[in-house]
Amino acid sequence: GVIRIGVFNPQHFRRVFIVAAVFQAKLVLDMSALVLVNIPMYGILKSSTTPFVMLLDYMLRARVPASRVQMAVW
Repeated sequence: GVIRIGVFNPQHFRRVFIVAAVFQAKLVLDMSALVLVNIPMYGILKSSTTPFVMLLDYMLRARVPASRVQMAVW
């Protein structure tokens, strides 16, 4: 197949750029965190972040994720 590229849209570019920049910043912070903690503790902190955020979201905004999301996390 042929890939067709549409007209450049500055608003789409801005949205994608912001997400990409935040992701890159997260990667840099993740790697710099390894200086402060050992690798097993880093793994525990990283794997417990999602359930913690889900719990915080429930407590602050009374939002419950879909059951499929909960099954994937828990």
